[in-house]
Amino acid sequence: YIGDSVDLDYNVISNCQYLESSFLETLRLRPSVPHLVRYAKTDIPLPTGNIIRKGNGIVIPTFAMGRMPWIWKDPLKFNPDRFNDKNQKYSPSQYPAFNIPPRLCLGKHVALLEAKI
Repeated sequence: YIGDSVDLDYNVISNCQYLESSFLETLRLRPSVPHLVRYAKTDIPLPTGNIIRKGNGIVIPTFAMGRMPWIWKDPLKFNPDRFNDKNQKYSPSQYPAFNIPPRLCLGKHVALLEAKI
């Protein structure tokens, strides 16, 4: 709760961390893009001996990743506080709601700001 007499400006809205964490947690469980597709630019040898051939498509299941217990503790529980924990940072590869490197969403901060407004 911000209060009735506070003028909303960029700094006030930017400091609504729990609201932002709620949006991030919602996107973890219900991503706007349920899967991503990438194509190999070169042959990629895997530790198993298999090879991802140049041009092969790779599907990144973002919807399923939000429910994987080896990535998320208690993955089916809606818990915005997981994004407020300063000791736990999630990489874009673990949390691909805003794409994965090298194509991270340039509008992430603007989208979160608009959602807060």
